[in-house]
Amino acid sequence: MNTVDEREFDQVYAELRMLARRALHSERSDHSWSPSTLVHRAWLKLKSLPLPTTEHEREPYIRKASWEMRCLLIDHARRKKAHKRDGGERISMDLVDGHGKYVPVPDFGLLHEVLEQLADEKPQWATALNLTYFYGMTQEEVSIELDRSIPTVQRYLDDGKCWLKTRLEKEGMEGEA
Repeated sequence: MNTVDEREFDQVYAELRMLARRALHSERSDHSWSPSTLVHRAWLKLKSLPLPTTEHEREPYIRKASWEMRCLLIDHARRKKAHKRDGGERISMDLVDGHGKYVPVPDFGLLHEVLEQLADEKPQWATALNLTYFYGMTQEEVSIELDRSIPTVQRYLDDGKCWLKTRLEKEGMEGEA
């Protein structure tokens, strides 16, 4: 690796570790994975993608990596829960919103499926919700990440939560999105 590649790698790796720390913050305190473990597992999933060399390429790469980390945590929780509960699929988990408040989620597996549907239909809404509730970013941080104004991010969050609540109620998950 030349020095430019090393510098880019170090920057991307540091950003992924920060996202992993945020993701693991909402997990139970005795979680068996460290931020490094989560980053390395996500990195393996992304190994076919070239390392981003520009700021324009970095944003989609980081989003893809954060999505992979989330999927890895969900899969890990499903396997652990299935092992403990005779194959049960319901995964209960709390997420952190951008104000440090915990938001209970009674069925994380269903929430994940519905968020994937939202990402297909309205990717900016899904990204704003993901960054706010899964990674605990503030609206200001999300606005910087998405390069949108804070009022626009607020609209994404409001519209996304309304869409999620409607879809989750339709799917049978009680509680607030």
